[in-house]
Amino acid sequence: MKQVLKCFNVVTMITLLLSIILPSPSAFATEINKKSWDELQGNDVKIKADQVNAEMYKGEVAEREHVFQYKIENTGDTPIRELVIKQNNDNGIEFLSQSVKVNGEKLLENKVADFYVEEKDNGGKVLSSNLKIQDLKSHEKMTVLIKARRAQHFNKEYKQKISVQKDQLQIGNMSVDVEGLPSEEKLEANTDDEADSSKKAIGSTTDSKTKEVDGKLKVSVEDKNTSAQKTEIEKIKQPEAEKQLEKEKKQSPLAVKQSDAEVQAASENASKVQIQTGDKQGFGDPLYSTIAPGNLVQTGNVTLGLTSDHYGRQSMGYKTNKMTVDVDNDDSTFNSSTGAFPNIPAGSKVKKAYLFWTAAMGLPGNIADRKVTEDQVRQPVKMRMGNKEYAEVTADSIRKADYLPYISNYSGSGAGYVAYADVTNIIAQQGISQTLTVANVPQIKDVTGGGYYWGNWNLILVYENYKETVKDMKIWEGLVSQKSTAWTDISVNKINTPKEGAFKAKFSYFSSQGDPADNDGYAYDYGEYDFGLGYQKFKNIKGKDNDVNDSSMTEVQVDGTNEFVTKKYPGYNPDWTNSFSTDIHTYHLEGPTQVKNDLKEGKIRFRAYGGGGDIYVLNNATFVTEHNAPNLQVDKKALDSTGKEVKEIKAGEEFTYQIEVKNDTKNNQAPVSNVKGFDKLDDRLEYVPGSIQYVSGSNKGNKTDDASDDEAEFVNNQIDFRVGEGANAKDGGVLKPGESTVITFKVKVKDSVQSDTTVKNVVVVKGQDSAEIKYETEDDANVTVTTPKEVPGEIEARKIASNKTPKLGEEVEYRITFKNKTKDGRLDVLTIEDELPSSLEYVKDSLKAEGAKPEPVELKFENGKVIAKYPEIMDMEERSIVFKTKVKETAKIGEEIVNKATVRDKTNPPKNLEEKITPQHKAGKIAAKKKATNKKPRLGEEVEYQISFKNTVENGKLDAVTIEDEIPANLEFVQGSVRAEGAAPNPVELKVENGKIIAKYPEITDTKERSIAFKVKVKEEAKAGETIVNKAVVSEPNGQTEHPEEKITPDYKYGKVDVEKSVTNQTPKLGEEVEYRITFYNTVENGKLEKVLVEDTLPKGVEYVKDSLKAEGIKPEPVELKVEDGKVMAKYPEITDTEKEVLFLK
Repeated sequence: MKQVLKCFNVVTMITLLLSIILPSPSAFATEINKKSWDELQGNDVKIKADQVNAEMYKGEVAEREHVFQYKIENTGDTPIRELVIKQNNDNGIEFLSQSVKVNGEKLLENKVADFYVEEKDNGGKVLSSNLKIQDLKSHEKMTVLIKARRAQHFNKEYKQKISVQKDQLQIGNMSVDVEGLPSEEKLEANTDDEADSSKKAIGSTTDSKTKEVDGKLKVSVEDKNTSAQKTEIEKIKQPEAEKQLEKEKKQSPLAVKQSDAEVQAASENASKVQIQTGDKQGFGDPLYSTIAPGNLVQTGNVTLGLTSDHYGRQSMGYKTNKMTVDVDNDDSTFNSSTGAFPNIPAGSKVKKAYLFWTAAMGLPGNIADRKVTEDQVRQPVKMRMGNKEYAEVTADSIRKADYLPYISNYSGSGAGYVAYADVTNIIAQQGISQTLTVANVPQIKDVTGGGYYWGNWNLILVYENYKETVKDMKIWEGLVSQKSTAWTDISVNKINTPKEGAFKAKFSYFSSQGDPADNDGYAYDYGEYDFGLGYQKFKNIKGKDNDVNDSSMTEVQVDGTNEFVTKKYPGYNPDWTNSFSTDIHTYHLEGPTQVKNDLKEGKIRFRAYGGGGDIYVLNNATFVTEHNAPNLQVDKKALDSTGKEVKEIKAGEEFTYQIEVKNDTKNNQAPVSNVKGFDKLDDRLEYVPGSIQYVSGSNKGNKTDDASDDEAEFVNNQIDFRVGEGANAKDGGVLKPGESTVITFKVKVKDSVQSDTTVKNVVVVKGQDSAEIKYETEDDANVTVTTPKEVPGEIEARKIASNKTPKLGEEVEYRITFKNKTKDGRLDVLTIEDELPSSLEYVKDSLKAEGAKPEPVELKFENGKVIAKYPEIMDMEERSIVFKTKVKETAKIGEEIVNKATVRDKTNPPKNLEEKITPQHKAGKIAAKKKATNKKPRLGEEVEYQISFKNTVENGKLDAVTIEDEIPANLEFVQGSVRAEGAAPNPVELKVENGKIIAKYPEITDTKERSIAFKVKVKEEAKAGETIVNKAVVSEPNGQTEHPEEKITPDYKYGKVDVEKSVTNQTPKLGEEVEYRITFYNTVENGKLEKVLVEDTLPKGVEYVKDSLKAEGIKPEPVELKVEDGKVMAKYPEITDTEKEVLFLK
């Protein structure tokens, strides 16, 4: 530490010396400009700019961040339409759009885009961050706060440049000191104080170098009439200080220990944020929230994986070797892996993206390769989209938990960390790609340890695409460690599901150090979620709820289908299904069955199966729900006196404008409020006084032309109107989803307007939703002034049947279409008549008219005739009458039915139309069966099969019938035995080919039964008692298929017994013993002897030797074996082999 202070003193002395020799930049600024540059007053505008204390944000200001405050006042008597404060973005300043506060209140996400606008050059670099204030009332005051983030190369002497525009005219420039801020050196010193001694030693050599005066300091002030003045301090080298630093570095024993293998190289982009420590951090309120058309997608992967041997506990006899994952073939990275996104539609733009990375840190006392220090955790990671160049990513937040079980070894514990960074700008610059590679995740390098340490990452991307539905998307972050069997509860607040109706949603979470082994019961755990319907169990890819975090990356669909994302989305490298201590799970849900309507808060919880815990690091969660967004639309038409839309009007003619305002039912819907609009009339039109009328909607009725008395007025040649429930003389009302209002008013084309002049007219309608998001739409209804001449019209007509070959009983729709084919011609009272043929039956209530107005004045079906009458027709639009008929069952098949109609008016000869249809058979239906003559044949016996089929539909037709029967292996076809039975038509093909019976019939139009029969022989090698299933297929080209089958069970042949008897001594002496042998056997192969009884009556002169009777041979053994009253008896059960059975007796 003394060495560090010594070095600091050297640098400080040199800096003080320079400050004496050179004038200070602030002195130059004061000398050039005597006025206060942080104020602007004039042109009815007063603005005061300050850099204020971070307490204004209640401590929510990170290191390298500061806060600007603008006090704004309209000092004039008239409103200011637009005031723009343009903040220059040079010197590494980045303004945080989401931090804007107006009069102490933070802007809602959906209002930020209206207030904060960035100006960029052609390369996408941000030139200025503009605060746009609209409609600032007379003498209105406003206070605006915005946070800014300083880059690491930030010059703390910098003055923030600001220019001001009023109603698109620049009215002045300002600048404000960013002073009173702690220097970057001080921030580093504070960080060192919190770290361990080794970190201080490592930091000392590097930090001392950064304290050199190594650049030009620039200070400038300007206004709109004065060019910028600049003062520069040239870089001054300090060779003595450098020598001193090098000497101290060599003297440091800890510095000598450093090597690339022990400590990851320090980077100038190392994070300066404070590392927060604890077992339960973050979550609650979301890190990010937005409502936009688009979606939220994510990917991730491991940077520390498994070897070919699955990971397990040493105490269970497993190998525990791990492997560092490095897939990018880049020497500058020490680990890397690639993830793949779900499909992102073309034209999508990144709205927000966060990269999370996490790893175990081990124990502080471990050797270098078996731990990760806090200095190493602060080092940047690298990321790239697709094949782009790597970009460094510095953590915006780092969280840490201590004493996580089994990190160090089987019985030890250690620390783990999770970091995240906002990478929106990186992805915006590189472009959205299908894949993402992340490298240099700080993690334990030793791969031989037995602990449950890990390394992995997760990227969450929110994109905007106006072709997709509007969604409410939220991201939560934190660190929650699970160390026991008690539930650990996590809240995810500020969810906003639709208040009613069905909707789709999805939820995800990312946890590390789950269950790295296969079937490791020690690491089992449970998880549950509650989205307003009580706790529901999480389940893993195998459907188990006792091993929720099983080291996989999955999606669970609404129907419960589980999918590995590493296999579902191409591009993962590695694409393992065991993601070694990495759990990223997305659950697709449906409301309100799985997620409650109007949900504001969700809960998730986890607990371990055993005392050692499992989910040691829960890193983030997301929730996406379809958002109820209005779809405000307006449709404007010009109508003639009959209500028909027109595009051409005569000079001096009166016509009607119709405006329909609607909240269309597209997407998930929400009401739209304060709906109001205006229609500025073209100067060539005259408004017809008192003609404003609300034709439909909640405000239906006639309206006056006066202001302030109802929902509409005509003022200054403009129609102003307000519509919807609750609309009044000042404010618009509410249109619920599907609601609309139709407004009409009349105008007259001035007599002086020349022919062929186009008169343009546009209506504009505005509204907002419950979050005060504004919507605007417009439409026009242009008309051309003409002077047409009236001439007689000419009829063009045709008649079409929807089906020219209907089946009996089917419906046929007839359409009679006509139009006037003469431009500017007139058809005078047109009549259509159609008398139905006797074979057709009119379908009740099917008659209707289609096409433009005028509609028919008469439309009916009467006495078997369709009649339609139209008034005069002056246009060339097509109109139709449509009706349905049903083909009677009594109609003759194949005989044409001619349906005639006439179309006529008062001046034209009738047009005679006809359409022919030809009735067809109904679709037939196959019924089929199969039977065998003997269901228990003996081996070698013949069996006859019969396959029968018929059409079961009266007046139905089977186009063709094919029978196929593939003979089973244990059956043999009997040559010449196949035949067809039944009425004609006979089969056009009947054959046996490659062991298959094939019969093909032509069309069948009756309901008679037909059959094919054939014989088979049961093969000798068939197994007796084992069922043989013979299946057939009876099919028709239209897709009908029947599968009749028959089962037979082969039995043995009849057996035949053969017996032999012998004696050991045919000339015994008196008193000697003699042994008799009785041998019998079945002589028929595959034959069966049902029962065998052996009897032998002993002759006189011999005496049975007690207990000498016995049986020999293979099973079955005799069920009875005895000698009784001089008779030997043996009974055997059935015998199915040809082996010899022997009886012995003495």
